[in-house]
Amino acid sequence: GNRANFGLATVGASPFSTTTVANDTLTVSGITLVPESPGLGKGIRLIDSTRAFIAPDISNNILTGQQETPMLLSSIIGGRIHDNNIGNWIASGYKVAAGIELGGCSGLLVDLNQVHDGVSSQTIDSAGIFTDGGCDGVTVRSNTITNIQGGSDDNSGQGTALYFARNCIFELNTLINCHRGTWAGGVAGDNNIIRNNSYSGCDIGIKINCSPTAGAFNYSVNNTFSNNIVDINSCPDGGIIDNIAPTVP
Repeated sequence: GNRANFGLATVGASPFSTTTVANDTLTVSGITLVPESPGLGKGIRLIDSTRAFIAPDISNNILTGQQETPMLLSSIIGGRIHDNNIGNWIASGYKVAAGIELGGCSGLLVDLNQVHDGVSSQTIDSAGIFTDGGCDGVTVRSNTITNIQGGSDDNSGQGTALYFARNCIFELNTLINCHRGTWAGGVAGDNNIIRNNSYSGCDIGIKINCSPTAGAFNYSVNNTFSNNIVDINSCPDGGIIDNIAPTVP
């Protein structure tokens, strides 16, 4: 009843490490999960700390009113996550809650998803789409992300977020009414590209927490921001870069 769990355990691999790859392929499509009471469901989870999932196709699922993270995916190589509708989730006890949480994934395309109305009482996290835990070469494209609200911190209620991620592309996404449209920070890696996205109704369109620490996210070194459209009439702060002062995207 109202639970789709795939895999075995929690993410165990360290960021950017190589896991043992099994010949696993999987299609998850056409599932509708609506719990009897809001916040009771666990959604769709592909989790295995000992091996990787190869090229899954996860599409056309409807996840409504789930608890914490409606779609939690780890150790995926290749594949596509697309045309899902994820909304009205409630995050109260799990810090890294997100509509689509990606941990240690590579070569994955995440596109054409509707992610909306995520609410978290936590002070941090609760993103729409979150590349985390060593994601490498993930593309997040043409998703519509709306009404993602979190706590008071910068890295809370983000439409899209990068942390422990490298070589990822975020492009052509539409972000509306999020606490932070796009957030990146901490040890977010390098060679990420954030381009051609549009932001409206966000408290801050693009928020970057930079650090001079070796290996940490640095706006001016190898990460590219270009052609993002921030509606300055509805986003009080279009783009904010901490610790360094390049041209605001």
